[in-house]
Amino acid sequence: MARWGSGSQGLCLIVLLLCMAVQITAEGAASGGSSSSSMNFLNVVHMVNQNAFEVTVMVVSALGVLIAVAAQSQALAGGAALGGPDAPLPSASPRTWRTYCDLVLKTWPKETLKYTAKIFEKMRFGVEALRLKRMAKSMNHFQVLLGKLALGLPIEEKESEQKSYLDLKRSMGPKWPFMWTMNSVRSRDEVIVNDLPCRVYSSYAYLDFVRDDRVQEAAITAARQYASGNHGPRMLGGNTLILRELEKKLATWLGRDDALCLSAGYLACASAIAGLLRKGDVIFADAYAHASLRAGIKLSGVKTFFFRHNDFDACKKLVEKNRHKYRNAWVIIESVYSMDGDIGNLPVARKLCDEHQMKIILDEAHGLGVLGEGGRGAEEHFGCPGAADVIVGTFSKSFSSVGGYIVSDRNTVEFLDFHAPGNVFSAPLSAYHAGAALKALELMQTEQCRLDSLKENMRYLRRALETGNGHWREDYPQELKYVLEGDASTCVMPLVLPDDPIRVLSLAERMRQKGFAMAAVCAPACPVRRPRFRITATSAYSKQDMDEFVEALVKSTMETPRMIPDVMQ
Repeated sequence: MARWGSGSQGLCLIVLLLCMAVQITAEGAASGGSSSSSMNFLNVVHMVNQNAFEVTVMVVSALGVLIAVAAQSQALAGGAALGGPDAPLPSASPRTWRTYCDLVLKTWPKETLKYTAKIFEKMRFGVEALRLKRMAKSMNHFQVLLGKLALGLPIEEKESEQKSYLDLKRSMGPKWPFMWTMNSVRSRDEVIVNDLPCRVYSSYAYLDFVRDDRVQEAAITAARQYASGNHGPRMLGGNTLILRELEKKLATWLGRDDALCLSAGYLACASAIAGLLRKGDVIFADAYAHASLRAGIKLSGVKTFFFRHNDFDACKKLVEKNRHKYRNAWVIIESVYSMDGDIGNLPVARKLCDEHQMKIILDEAHGLGVLGEGGRGAEEHFGCPGAADVIVGTFSKSFSSVGGYIVSDRNTVEFLDFHAPGNVFSAPLSAYHAGAALKALELMQTEQCRLDSLKENMRYLRRALETGNGHWREDYPQELKYVLEGDASTCVMPLVLPDDPIRVLSLAERMRQKGFAMAAVCAPACPVRRPRFRITATSAYSKQDMDEFVEALVKSTMETPRMIPDVMQ
């Protein structure tokens, strides 16, 4: 006898199960019943729009009946009934689809039913997520609402972004992996994180100057020589000699005329753009440009085209279509993208700019002290000195200080003295932090062994993360493992757990309990479907440290279950 195909069976059962749920929920709603579960898909749809819900019930039920009748007719023709080809067939009834569903449930393999249930769960969660996306006030809000959904926390129809955030944060209590309190930051062994001793594996201190006594003493000496503050912004009484010394030495190291130092890297990046660009100009920026660059773009009010991340073919198309409409044009990219660990293609960007009379603003926040033989960043890494027209960045990474810089030719820097908002309307970089940055810059140039150690640790840690050092169970599903991304030439190593931010938060706390602190990152700092950990290598790690970290990470990953259905798979 003929049998129906597995594809027809799968479609039929999925629709039948959906119809059953629709009818049951509709009947419950009509009788005044309700579910206590905040994740009840059909109750949510009913709450959003009752009219649309009723129409959906009728349409889907009708579709289910049609498919069920057709499938039953095929079964009749083939004699595929409960008792085999010669057994009596179930009689027809007004609820044929329920009768047929009973037949399917009793005769189909359990694995098929499990798979169908998984499909239905994806549908339910996915529709609810779409509702939350429409409800969210921002990408941050949407991420928080997804977290509440996964944890089964009640969600009000029009709740504010503040309420959503506080509900999620407070529900997790001490397990919330952000704004940890930290002590003993300079400890050679372990930092105290929320009262637990931990080794930090998301440190910005790539060259470990944060624990170098010489850097600390230079900062203290500078503070004693000058003061804890200034008489005003640099324009009006705060232009100390130590700032000019730092600017000249930094510019010389990077092969430029001059530099302007500000009190924060965020200010430096935003101020360079806002200070240099004017109405009638145009920007072509990488889609993954940092928030500080985007702030500068917004302040400038200049027309901006974002191109796909690191896709200079896409950038070229935008340039060829739009460049001629504007006066001055700028391409904004990063040396190392801080959440992705990959490198902006500076030589290709430079070639494109030369062809179309454009300039480059390069963010070197995560590149200086890492890329290139001497740590001078992307220009040294690619062997193209002078490729960027303006270099911006921060002292808070490899320099282990605070503050930001804008490096360029003399005319540009002199102009920014008076036109960079962060210089004119903010207090200057403190002498303390300038002293630390000066000493760190000196040590970068005189202690090559520190940079060599960093690069060796980058290679070793990446290999260990790629393989898991043999700690993965053979039967552990590949789709539940973390995904390692980034370029091998950087010390930023993103570990992505796709579509499951709550699992990321839970794993962060599990690792802290085992003595390892690592930064959990969710949207909008990264794509909403790609929550991650930003793991970093530093020059301070020993091979034993890294082996112990990877072992704990792999085992903790296997111990931490998926929290959100893989609705997009």
